[in-house]
Amino acid sequence: PRFKKTSQLPPVGKCKDDVDRSMTPDEEEGWAFVQANMRSLVMPCGGSMVKGGTVNPTVASASSCRSTFCPEGSISDSMRDSCRDNCRKHPDFCNEACKNNKDDVGCQSCRLECEAACQCEDYCTPMMKDAALCHEQGQTWKPSL
Repeated sequence: PRFKKTSQLPPVGKCKDDVDRSMTPDEEEGWAFVQANMRSLVMPCGGSMVKGGTVNPTVASASSCRSTFCPEGSISDSMRDSCRDNCRKHPDFCNEACKNNKDDVGCQSCRLECEAACQCEDYCTPMMKDAALCHEQGQTWKPSL
C-alpha cells in the first residue's frame, strides 16, 4: 500500500549508507513499496477474456496485475463497488467496446479489466488499447506474432 505515515519513508543518502543502523518495520514496509513501484511489467489488469461467446473472468487472472500486487482480501467491498460504478461511467475506458451494446461480452470483459485496474491503482496502469490487442490476438492474452 501507499505510504500512510512519514515513518514509512525509507532512508536515503547518508542515512541509507549508515551500516550501524537497521531499518524500522515501518521503513521496511516503505522500502518494499518503493521497490514494487520500480518494477515495470506488462500484464493484463485483471485477466478476463472472451472465449466461446462468454466472459471468463479468471482465465489469465493468475498472471494479472491485480493478483500480483493486490491479492484477494486486500480490496475492500466499498472499493470494489466504487470501481464498478466508476468504470460503468468512465468517459474513455471501454467507450468503444460498450458503444453499441452494454451487455456485449467484449464490453463486460473490458469493464472487468477497468475495475481490476481501479482496484489496484497503486500498481496497475490500464492501457485502453490492450483490449484491442487482446481481440486482435484471437481474444487471448497469449503471445502471438
